[in-house]
Amino acid sequence: LAAYLTGYSMRLPCMTYVGKVDDREVTRRYFVTEILVAASLLVTVPAILALGGVSALRDGYSELSVNTLTIGFFYACLYTFCTLIYLDRRENTFTIPLFCGSSLLAGISASFLLSRLAGFAGPATADLIAAALMTVALMCLSPLHHIPEWCYAYARRTLRARTAGPL
Repeated sequence: LAAYLTGYSMRLPCMTYVGKVDDREVTRRYFVTEILVAASLLVTVPAILALGGVSALRDGYSELSVNTLTIGFFYACLYTFCTLIYLDRRENTFTIPLFCGSSLLAGISASFLLSRLAGFAGPATADLIAAALMTVALMCLSPLHHIPEWCYAYARRTLRARTAGPL
């Protein structure tokens, strides 16, 4: 989760600065470059870890199935369309991680309620910790990261009003 948050806290500002420009060719080039880099890393890094002895990854590579490939295909579609939304200058790109994060939190909340109301097994402690970390990550990615800027602007206005004196 920390790696995911770190990646997005680098990806979104980079994308905003480099990819969200008025020139469509620059935006397309950014999109294609990101897709190629991400796809390459998503295949090679786990493969290297599996070759290095990480047994869970090694077993996963040896048991590729139609279900696994279908999930990967749909995740690639999700990644592609979300990236196109991120790159659209007219869109509020925070809505994508908020939507995905809130869906995950809704699932954990539903599991918790089902455990209390219907006797099903509740979410594991690790799931609850992950939900708390997800909430922190969403807060870091949300407009709340602008609070220092808002405080600075407020302080400047207040200082300007005090130094201007009566008219």
